[in-house]
Amino acid sequence: SKIASGIIALASQNNNALVFLVMITKDLVQKGYNAGNLVKGMAQIAGGNGGGRPDMAQAGAPDISKLDDAIQTLYSTLNKQDK
Repeated sequence: SKIASGIIALASQNNNALVFLVMITKDLVQKGYNAGNLVKGMAQIAGGNGGGRPDMAQAGAPDISKLDDAIQTLYSTLNKQDK
């Protein structure tokens, strides 16, 4: 509630696996951004899966070597959606 407009994406390594969390403010959800879709795309790159609500979602993935690729996927997806 402190952020007026934005997307927050967190990634961490936990017990030799990746954990992703994406949160999106209400105004951007209304514009079509979906945290579940974003986090799922990141996780699939690293061999995992996930999902959740349009405003907040989480995922896990086993391939920690794919962290950079997963983050790049997020950037690419957001850049495509911005256009």
